[in-house]
Amino acid sequence: MDNIADFIVVGAGPVGLLTALGLARANASVIVLDADAQLNDSPRAMTYTDPTLVLMNRLGILDAAEKVAIRNREINFVWPQDDLVVTIDTLKAEPTRTYAHNLHFGQEALGQIAMDAFLTYPMTEVRFSTKVRAISHGTAHATVTVETPNGVRELRAKWVIGCDGGQSTIRKLLGLEFEGFTWPERFVATNVRYDFTGKGWKNVHMICSGPSWGLVAKINAEGLYRVTFPEDPDIPVEEVGRRIHDHYKRIMPDDEAYEIVSWAPYRVHERTCPTYNMGRVVLAGDAAHICNPCGGRGLTGGIMDVDRLVTAFENVLSGANERDELDAYTKDRRTEFVEVSSPFASMMKQMWERSDRDAQKRDQAEIMKLSVGSSSISLAGIKRRDAVA
Repeated sequence: MDNIADFIVVGAGPVGLLTALGLARANASVIVLDADAQLNDSPRAMTYTDPTLVLMNRLGILDAAEKVAIRNREINFVWPQDDLVVTIDTLKAEPTRTYAHNLHFGQEALGQIAMDAFLTYPMTEVRFSTKVRAISHGTAHATVTVETPNGVRELRAKWVIGCDGGQSTIRKLLGLEFEGFTWPERFVATNVRYDFTGKGWKNVHMICSGPSWGLVAKINAEGLYRVTFPEDPDIPVEEVGRRIHDHYKRIMPDDEAYEIVSWAPYRVHERTCPTYNMGRVVLAGDAAHICNPCGGRGLTGGIMDVDRLVTAFENVLSGANERDELDAYTKDRRTEFVEVSSPFASMMKQMWERSDRDAQKRDQAEIMKLSVGSSSISLAGIKRRDAVA
């Protein structure tokens, strides 16, 4: 058995790598494990709001993020049937923000930035192609059994942090329920090259048009955009790919040529665990809770887990009671998910897909209030809870 680190972090996505980076900055020894052979580069999250930028600055990677990102302050909410476009200025909507803008760049780029920064610290390592098969924990250590290209091994650390996504192996090994529900439709995320800006579109274009809704957002300065839309969950995956062009016909401003770079279908959920900590094991990000991506609460929620969890462990490493700190982490983050993040994401999803005309008019009125800074909705993710009830 290898007694290798203070922390084993399972999952080399942004949440796992940012957690590892925060712990390394606190002078802990940290090893990151991931079942894949390399960082995942499929189309996923790409918008980072004010709280996430604050954390990036705290972890010393904001400058690196700025180099690969575009800044964005304007968001369009669009109701095509009314020929109505309401433009939101993020700073005007939320004048107390630390940063006036959001950043746009691919989730895979954030993972690379976090990993590069993490590996500059001593006592750090990332091991790919390492699958967790079992976990046990006692009063002082946790033991993880892993399958590697060189055989099965046992690794021991003081704590294990599961950041291994919505299908989390760590959560399943702990026997924790993933309470909640799955939405009936499938989402399809595509990366495409097309000059939406040249057509007068903002960097974020939310099309609120009932079951044919769509989201268009610029990813980087090289003209790559994310286009997301709903799809029938029952058709085969290969048929999803063939139908992308049909969906684009109702989203694109004209019939000019475009280049689809990549695409990925996925199901969306509203689920969470009854607890995020058990013995020597802690969960964060999608391993602990998962919501639909409408409104940008998915990865944002995971990154806010990082902020709270790193603070908890900084306190533990300074002598605070570990059980009190980790119980408080679970209470704070689970309450935020149940009472704010998931309801807000659900509200945004329903706004995009609503067909009832009276309800659409109410949505338009609320977004118009947001455009002048008088709405209780917050694009940065901090909002009055009665606004999403």
